[in-house]
Amino acid sequence: MSTYLEICQSVRAQAGIAGSGPSNVQNQVGIYANVVRWVDEAYNEIQTLHPNWNFLYSQRTLTFPSGFNSYPVLLSEGLREIANDSYVWQFQLGRKTRLEYLPWHIYKNADRFLEDETGSPEVITADPSGNLVIWPTPDEDYQITFEGFIVPDVMDISSDIPIIPAQYHDLIKLKALMKYSENFTADTVYRSADTNFRLMLRKMQFSELPRDNLVQPRFVPFA
Repeated sequence: MSTYLEICQSVRAQAGIAGSGPSNVQNQVGIYANVVRWVDEAYNEIQTLHPNWNFLYSQRTLTFPSGFNSYPVLLSEGLREIANDSYVWQFQLGRKTRLEYLPWHIYKNADRFLEDETGSPEVITADPSGNLVIWPTPDEDYQITFEGFIVPDVMDISSDIPIIPAQYHDLIKLKALMKYSENFTADTVYRSADTNFRLMLRKMQFSELPRDNLVQPRFVPFA
């Protein structure tokens, strides 16, 4: 397991940059500022390489208040996207029932959803802005449980630890070394970093993406 600062220091050392720093990740200048920036960029690019990394998965439970049929999930819950084909549950009086999910383009073209009805929710969708929308409008408070993927993590202080599994923290260092090499034409460093990055990335894809399909998300109902 590596901290933010340790990754930056490792990049500096393996790139052959003079000195022993950086001593922290804030307020750096010159080449050390570049090292911190390369690490930040590498961390973000790895997290956004696939939309459905296991380490970005999150389950949320929220309350739809009576009289409201839309909830700004992406804004309020720190999610990048909603797992549209996951099962969504509603809880009321100790009972749990499943809402029917419809893709937005089907939901908005179904005439019956244009009717201003209230009652126990039956259908749920996600609009293009990332709001959860349910129909009919709740006649009382309902709890909704759903799945999604959080926005990419950002490390701020030296002691921060990446949310990527610890055995793959070197991916950040290797990607940052590739960025260094691109800026300073260090071909040998680039080739070595690129080869090792690809090997380790394949291992993380195998362990941190759904096994039945390593590109597209697949979901199962909650237990």
